[in-house]
Amino acid sequence: SRGGVVREKPNVFEADVIMDGKVECPALLEQSPVLAALLAQEGDLRKRLTETRPWLKLDRLEQAKVQVNVGMGGAFPHHFDLPAVQGAKR
Repeated sequence: SRGGVVREKPNVFEADVIMDGKVECPALLEQSPVLAALLAQEGDLRKRLTETRPWLKLDRLEQAKVQVNVGMGGAFPHHFDLPAVQGAKR
């Protein structure tokens, strides 16, 4: 166990787009040019964040997920997902 709690999320659909710094779902990026463009520019955002908050030590995008809520109970509390890689630091 990693210490997290798995919660059922009815009517919520998620996809791991980037895991461990690698694109895991290229078909999704092909179908969503806006998301693809956003992720393609993440290096600029990371650079700006590092310039203003050097203690973050951002060197790459580790994980990116997308989520679609279809209503009828498709909301859930604020949370974060643990990386899939065992021993990964947060």
